[in-house]
Amino acid sequence: MKKFHNESGQSLVLALIVISVLMIAVVSVSLFARTDLQSSQKQISQTSAYYIAEAGLQRAIQDTNTNLSNKQPPPSSFSDPNFNGGSYEVTLTPKTNEQGENIGYDILSIGTYKNETKKLSTWVRPRLTTTLSALDYALYASDNMNIRTLSGLLGIGLLGTHKIQVNGKVHGNGNVNMKHDGLLLVGSPTITETVSSTDINNIQVQGLDNSKKVVTANIPMPSFDFDRAREQAKKEGLYIPHSVSDISLLGIAPNHKIIFIDGDLSLTGLDLLGISLANRTFVVNGNFTGLLEVGGINTAGINLNIIAKENINFLGAVTGLQVNGILFAQGDNRNTNQPDPNLGKISVAGHCEVKGYTGARNISMGAGILSSILGLITGKMEFTHNPNVFAEGYLPSGLGFQDNVVEIVSQEAVP
Repeated sequence: MKKFHNESGQSLVLALIVISVLMIAVVSVSLFARTDLQSSQKQISQTSAYYIAEAGLQRAIQDTNTNLSNKQPPPSSFSDPNFNGGSYEVTLTPKTNEQGENIGYDILSIGTYKNETKKLSTWVRPRLTTTLSALDYALYASDNMNIRTLSGLLGIGLLGTHKIQVNGKVHGNGNVNMKHDGLLLVGSPTITETVSSTDINNIQVQGLDNSKKVVTANIPMPSFDFDRAREQAKKEGLYIPHSVSDISLLGIAPNHKIIFIDGDLSLTGLDLLGISLANRTFVVNGNFTGLLEVGGINTAGINLNIIAKENINFLGAVTGLQVNGILFAQGDNRNTNQPDPNLGKISVAGHCEVKGYTGARNISMGAGILSSILGLITGKMEFTHNPNVFAEGYLPSGLGFQDNVVEIVSQEAVP
């Protein structure tokens, strides 16, 4: 009997051990399951918070696009306290570079779901475009346009009369004046398509048929992206961080397709002839000025783009200012980077030939006796619209005008 009693005691101890192990196992499994469930719920909440923040970001982009299309700034902040069981708060801050130019917006979107929060920081900026309506014209002025010629002086044809010729459409939101001033010069400016303005009385083009006069709504001034042009010049072209008074000082190499001047650029003498020997795009963050220029002859069809933030002024381009590309003056103050009604003028005392696109706030060309004297040699008063000048090959890659639609430049989750 004693032996049996000992065996029963051992069995009882063993049973208690087994039960204890099982209980520990059950408790452990329960704890692990609970921890895993909590972890899963936390992960679900974090993921939900992230996508709620993403929803806030997408709304910010949509609102920005809408406001920019209406020429209004986007809202600085907004929120949704009940979005799919969570909430988001969004703030938009204008972003500027070292020159004070606006380069888009910083967006901070904070999404919350239950006790979890996620933050997305995003930089958006207007994307580049070539489809703005203001770019569809041979000649475009957001304010006034005045083109006159005394070429040939008496119009006897010995040296050519060089009448005003426009191959494409013309638009000015203000007055559009075109006239031949020669004493014996017969005929009127030739315009192959239409001339439009916001008022029919604004259109004063000598001899223009009424069927070619069109009334339109105000067409906004396009905005060139000077910031991206500067960065592109630093990467692939030539960047000059100051004003330049002589193009020969720049040290232009054949591979310098884009030259960016952070200041004024003044040309004198033969500079135009020199820059016309290879494809060039000059972007000037100020005034582009030429004095008594000889050159610009473009017999080889070389592409030349001249884009200035303030004004483009040429006093006496002896053989005519010839541009096979874009001639554009933005009309923004370089210090404030805001539109300035006193800037954005293309002024040429002499003749001008542009095969591509001519655009500015105000355009004044060819008026006065100087136009006659200096235009007798080879200069023309001819403007042709070529939409291809906005395509890569004419305009260096990465350059263009700002669209009303923004694109994401960078995005990151912040702690």
